Amino acid sequence: MTVKVINYFGVRNLTLLDLVYVHEVDWTANITDFDWSYRVTQTGFDYSKGEVIEIATLRIGRKDNLRHVLNSLRRHNIDIIYSMSINPGYPKYVKVIVKGSIDLSTRFLAQELGLLEIYAYYINGVEHWGFLAFDRESIDQFLKQIANYGKVINASLKALRVEDLITANARDLMFF
Repeated sequence: MTVKVINYFGVRNLTLLDLVYVHEVDWTANITDFDWSYRVTQTGFDYSKGEVIEIATLRIGRKDNLRHVLNSLRRHNIDIIYSMSINPGYPKYVKVIVKGSIDLSTRFLAQELGLLEIYAYYINGVEHWGFLAFDRESIDQFLKQIANYGKVINASLKALRVEDLITANARDLMFF
């Protein structure tokens, strides 16, 4: 069976931006001296309140480090709406739902510039992002603006075909 992809929107080229970034002004900035990770699994925006909401899984090695991460979120005016340990002992996995302002939100800026977030995870304060872009100008503008809030460690681009997305999922795109 042959499947023909019809491109209704005229999108010929997609670009995957794989970004490694260190924020200098958000909650991740000062928690780099111990082992932790934070994988965002779902996000949304409440435009009426100017808030971004995310669901994530936090992996942490020790109880005092867990407290340090949660306190960093609170100090940066990020509300912890929900948190629940997934497993006993350490390393501990904690499911969290957090809500914060869109003002310094990397994902909100990306969306405003027409980029589509594919993945976001943080390891020891270093942020790893994947975005799909439909034009190079949006990527350039995005990279220019986030440089005001932190340091871009690496930004690599990979050209994709629309057909690549048909069989891929977000996890696959991390390894393109």
